Amino acid sequence: MEPLANLDQFIEKCGTTEIQAFLQLVQDRFLEAQKQKEARLLKIIDNFYDEILGFVKQRRRQLKKHAVAAIQTLRDRHKLSKDELALHLEKIRSRKRVLLDFFRDEAAKLTELEKRSAKAVAMFSSKREELAGLHRKQLESFKRSALRRLEQARVASIQAAQESPCWDERMDEVVGRLMLLRLSLQTKAPTDAAVF
Repeated sequence: MEPLANLDQFIEKCGTTEIQAFLQLVQDRFLEAQKQKEARLLKIIDNFYDEILGFVKQRRRQLKKHAVAAIQTLRDRHKLSKDELALHLEKIRSRKRVLLDFFRDEAAKLTELEKRSAKAVAMFSSKREELAGLHRKQLESFKRSALRRLEQARVASIQAAQESPCWDERMDEVVGRLMLLRLSLQTKAPTDAAVF
């Protein structure tokens, strides 16, 4: 149908049948245009839906990839932490073994030192008793020797007094002191001497 220059003139010239045919044509064209518009809109919607679906799928793949990478990282870190913990525990056990060996060695050395100290104390006590006995013997020998010398001096003094006309009171004092010294040596106990 050709375009109409004046719609009112066309309506006046047309009859009922032509008007109905025109209305039907207009309605058909409107419906066709509506269908084409709906088709274009549906195509746009389908394209947009496909784009959104593709974006969602891509985003899902990215998120899944990131999640897998994060899980793997956590596993690696867990394994690394576990290995580090095992290594740290092994170092602690090794240090503990070293310390136990050190303390055992020190305990053995201390036991040996205690044994040596006990032997040294016993030896010192024995030596002290031996030296004390030797000192007592030397003191007794000295006392006996001193007594003999005092006796010899006393006898010599008496003989000198009997033979010499020069005897005086000073000689009596000397003889008296000798007698007192002899008496003190005889009465003094051996334990009065210094003992080591």
